[in-house]
Amino acid sequence: MSMIGYFLLTETDSLEALLKEPTTIYEFLESSMEEGGGDFVDIDKGWHLLHYLLTGTAWEGETPLNFVVTGGKDIGEEDVGYGPARAFTDNEVRAIADALDRIDREQLLKRFNGQEMNELEIYPPIDWKEVELSEALLGEFDTVKELVDRGRTLGKGMIVWCA
Repeated sequence: MSMIGYFLLTETDSLEALLKEPTTIYEFLESSMEEGGGDFVDIDKGWHLLHYLLTGTAWEGETPLNFVVTGGKDIGEEDVGYGPARAFTDNEVRAIADALDRIDREQLLKRFNGQEMNELEIYPPIDWKEVELSEALLGEFDTVKELVDRGRTLGKGMIVWCA
């Protein structure tokens, strides 16, 4: 079974409603994913690599660049795969987008350290020393960066989860 990272932009009122009534999270995520469009992306198994490249850590990191695995507010206690989904307000999305604006692909390439990633057990469990940081892996950074930028432009919040 694999862990897939998901990111969904949503209107502030929908986010507030979910936080008030978290038991509706399954239905909300399912209908939002079916609608598709530019407000939803999954980065497959690249979520942990992206977090590491942004923060230099396996599970921690400074706000707002730790948004891939921490931060935001848990949407209740409903387990949507690997714990609860997390909600980020429109202001938090703006802060994430501003922080991502200051990072480019070249910086990410410099942060890639296969030996350290093996020691930190970065998911998926592969030998990271054997991996080159490719266009495909960097494409996941671009995908998330574009989504968060869209959220900033539209004034939307965001939901992040792994399943």
